[in-house]
Amino acid sequence: MLSRLKQPHWKLQATGGFSLIEMVIVILAIGIFGSLAATMLANGATIYAKTMEKKRFIAQARSSYWRLNRETGLQQKKSNYINSTQNMVNIATATGKTVQATLTGETNLNLSISGSSHLLSNTTLNDSSRFSYLTDQFNEISIPAGQSLTQSQSQNVHLMQIDIKYQSSSATIRFKSFVFPQNVRFGQEMPYHE
Repeated sequence: MLSRLKQPHWKLQATGGFSLIEMVIVILAIGIFGSLAATMLANGATIYAKTMEKKRFIAQARSSYWRLNRETGLQQKKSNYINSTQNMVNIATATGKTVQATLTGETNLNLSISGSSHLLSNTTLNDSSRFSYLTDQFNEISIPAGQSLTQSQSQNVHLMQIDIKYQSSSATIRFKSFVFPQNVRFGQEMPYHE
């Protein structure tokens, strides 16, 4: 019996589980890695959203500029530039369509086609945008403020320059190009062509 008393009633058994300290360390490690991953994902999502916003802005600016450039290239005669200004250009196409591109307000670019007005862009910086008209010597035709091209000035237009600056909350882009009126590059129209 004495030998029985000396033996403990319970024996330490090796368990296959984790101790409390090990579990706490693992939980802390998972929490730290999880918070780092969440921060990286949040930053990635923010960068993606900004990139998509910039992409939409550039696509809208390119589209409106392309349309403006296309319409101004359809000008049939130099004389149709009469009454055009640095903020507005008059266009008459070979199909009889009348088009007027106008920089209005602070940020709008409008296109009026045969009386029907369409907003091409609401992100233009009209203080930095303009239409200019060049002679065959590539000199700019001077238009005094508040005035427009006269009949004689419009006959001297050889080339038109479009300079439009677009701005969003996060980006600015400027498009600038020269546009020949249709068939003007081939020389002066003769009276027998009419």
